[in-house]
Amino acid sequence: MEASEENPSPLLAKCVAMVTLFTISLILGSLPMLIAKKFEWESNMKNNKLAQVLLAIGGGVLMATTFIHLLPEVSENAENIDQFKNLKFPVAETLTCLGFFLIYFVEECVHLYLHKHHYVPHAMRRSVSILRGEVYSPNKSENEPKISVIFDLDSKVRASQENQFSSRLSSARNSKDLIRMKRKGERHSHEMGHEEHSHLVGDEKFLGSVRGLLVVLALSVHEVMEGLSVGLERKPKNVWYMFAAVGAHKFIIAFCVGVELLSCGIKKRLIFIYVFTFAVVSPLGIAIGIAISSEGAASSEIPSVVMQGFATGTLVYVIFFEILKKSEMDEHGLMKYVAVVVGFLVMFFITVLLSDDEDDDD
Repeated sequence: MEASEENPSPLLAKCVAMVTLFTISLILGSLPMLIAKKFEWESNMKNNKLAQVLLAIGGGVLMATTFIHLLPEVSENAENIDQFKNLKFPVAETLTCLGFFLIYFVEECVHLYLHKHHYVPHAMRRSVSILRGEVYSPNKSENEPKISVIFDLDSKVRASQENQFSSRLSSARNSKDLIRMKRKGERHSHEMGHEEHSHLVGDEKFLGSVRGLLVVLALSVHEVMEGLSVGLERKPKNVWYMFAAVGAHKFIIAFCVGVELLSCGIKKRLIFIYVFTFAVVSPLGIAIGIAISSEGAASSEIPSVVMQGFATGTLVYVIFFEILKKSEMDEHGLMKYVAVVVGFLVMFFITVLLSDDEDDDD
């Protein structure tokens, strides 16, 4: 009993973190759908300064979490494992780099798959833009081919109808036949144009649904690994610390995901399914971490350290390749810099306070 009181189980904290991450992410992801008509989010979110600043703060939080908390913890845990003591290279840093290259490889494979199957405009760019607080909007050159196809199709339909009408006009013998053919031709032309337009609209809606799904899946890879970093913690204080860091990042992204899905013109039922999928992946990562860390201290030490190192590398990739990567069209660079520093300092002081509390307990 005394041992359990000195080292309380982090299981309860992890379960609370799972439920909270899922619930808040689901609510925030569904929120744009509920208020879209009133506030016109589709048009106003394309260059949302507030979303970019909030995500920059989340980037600073993740940076402090990665380099001040996670990496030292992985290093400390690796030093306590006998199998790692005789290795000639730094284990924690190597595992972090391997995690970085792993998530880099996964994203490039997804990008290659999308390119080969012509699923671009542009799911991977959309997922990256969401992580930076932007809603991806194709430029004019990307839109022009679609518009020209529509106009070419319309002109071909009209030309075909005019040719048919002209050929029949030469054989018409009275004004009644002429009037009857003209009305029939106009009605047929209208039906043909309406049919082609409905096919184009249907294809566009289908592509929008596919893009939305790919965006959610691309982001979910990161969220599983971030949830894993929470599930592998062994002290309740560290669980709450990682929960705050991951939550600050995920909650903002959940809202941006909802806005992005809304801008794709997807049905509300599909939007809810996609948001639900995005909300559930972090708790899934926590559950995997719980399963790994609960198999016994001796048997789970090496897998726990390896997975924690991979999770740290994933966060490094997310921070520098996606959240903090400078865009050529970025008009709020200095503001985002200040936001990153603020987020970093917040988690830095939280880390200092937690370490002081642990020293007092000792």
